[in-house]
Amino acid sequence: TTLGRPNKDIFDIAESHEADRRFVPCGWVRMRASGLRVVENFLDMAHFPFVHTDILGSEPHTEVPRYLSEIRRDVDEVWATNCTFFQPRIAATESSGDFVRLTYRVPTPFVVMLY
Repeated sequence: TTLGRPNKDIFDIAESHEADRRFVPCGWVRMRASGLRVVENFLDMAHFPFVHTDILGSEPHTEVPRYLSEIRRDVDEVWATNCTFFQPRIAATESSGDFVRLTYRVPTPFVVMLY
């Protein structure tokens, strides 16, 4: 939203135009936190082993390997790429863990996307 005239169009989600994508509407979730705190928490991989133990992380694997963060000025977005982190169960059908590669996109201050 904007209180005045928007300085750019609403960001595009290119993947939504792919024919083999499935749209899963999930409604909204109420959180007792500020929007920026929610975004910061979503981007913070270091808390995975301690807060999401045995789901998104595990304590033997607490290091966050170096990754690339950049401001893409052509689209006015923040991206974090080459993010890797150990997840104890990378899928519900798996019984062992592995390192996963994540990409985060922040198209506006209150929106975060995970690839």
